Amino acid sequence: MALQDPVAVYNAATNIEAQLVRIFLVDAGIEAFAVEDVSQVGTWAFGLLPEIHKPQVWVDRENVEQAHSFIVEYERRSRADESEPRNDRFCYECGESVEQNVSLCPSCGQALDWSEDTEDAT
Repeated sequence: MALQDPVAVYNAATNIEAQLVRIFLVDAGIEAFAVEDVSQVGTWAFGLLPEIHKPQVWVDRENVEQAHSFIVEYERRSRADESEPRNDRFCYECGESVEQNVSLCPSCGQALDWSEDTEDAT
């Protein structure tokens, strides 16, 4: 269904983020529409110029307050995810996330070899 009185409630950094916010709102029961940046205006040899055709998320005016509360929650979760340290190490056999200081995967028992990682770090 088309929005009757659309209002932009979120300026996203990327098209993907705009779609994520739209899905978050739709899952919360708020009809939302994402407008993606698909234009070539604002591009130059070194990438995109900021603030030109930003991807946006739109909702009906009657849902702005409700959407705003969900967007605040989305941004809070995004900041929390960024502040948590990431463990990018995993067992190549089973895919289980593992600590660097272990020599066997706690899930499948596969021997883990971190020698390539330490050589790359030097």
